[in-house]
Amino acid sequence: MIYLLLYDISEDKIRTKISKLLTAEGFERIQYSVYTALSDPKKNSLLWQKMTKLLAAEPTAKLYVFPVTKNNFRSMQIIGNFDHDINYLTGDKCSLTF
Repeated sequence: MIYLLLYDISEDKIRTKISKLLTAEGFERIQYSVYTALSDPKKNSLLWQKMTKLLAAEPTAKLYVFPVTKNNFRSMQIIGNFDHDINYLTGDKCSLTF
């Protein structure tokens, strides 16, 4: 299972903190407000608590978590340059190659 995390946060400070938390936890950023993960972020209770607390400070902030099967993720349609390694994002490859 792949987890897509998308957020809509207007407050720069909160958005930056969320981004840093996700990056520190090993989430891969595929767009400015879109991340992927191989593990369910809700199962990481400390991360989930930190994000919940940060998001509570902005009433209009939203964070969405979508579980997606690897097959569905691989079948996504892309228009434009997608400069990410799908095999790495799905956990089928352990390191990036250049």
